[in-house]
Amino acid sequence: MLAVLPWGLSCSAQPWREYRAPDGSFKVLLPEVPTVRERNGDKLYLAFADRVGYTIVSGRVPERFRDDPSPEPLFDALQADTVRALRGILGPQHPAVLGEVPGREFVVSHQLKTGATETTTRVFRINDEVLALQVMAPEDGSAVPDERFWSSFVVLRP
Repeated sequence: MLAVLPWGLSCSAQPWREYRAPDGSFKVLLPEVPTVRERNGDKLYLAFADRVGYTIVSGRVPERFRDDPSPEPLFDALQADTVRALRGILGPQHPAVLGEVPGREFVVSHQLKTGATETTTRVFRINDEVLALQVMAPEDGSAVPDERFWSSFVVLRP
């Protein structure tokens, strides 16, 4: 399943730049070169700017969902895992689209040491891969996520 990591604090005076995954799977604009980690078979790409965390998580569809033609049970499980991992409260959710790939967007409100936080996740199934884009920001609006993260993300190879 996809991992959820807490974000840190950072300020970025640098302009956003294009980042391409080393495996050629996607490109996206980020405020900095991301930290890349592996956890439980998933790859995590983490970048921070102005108290906002931007995360891309890619991994394999869990075995129990591979033969299901509908992505909804997978999305339900990932959403529940995210709420549980963040010890949060599920907020709004609705369909999302990445190119022509259907997905789901959901919001989780939760607490971090830095205060009340809102994590917005967009999750997609592309063949046997799961892709999640996440933005963590203070719930009070004191730091606003940059729309370039969402709008610039492109899958380069399915």
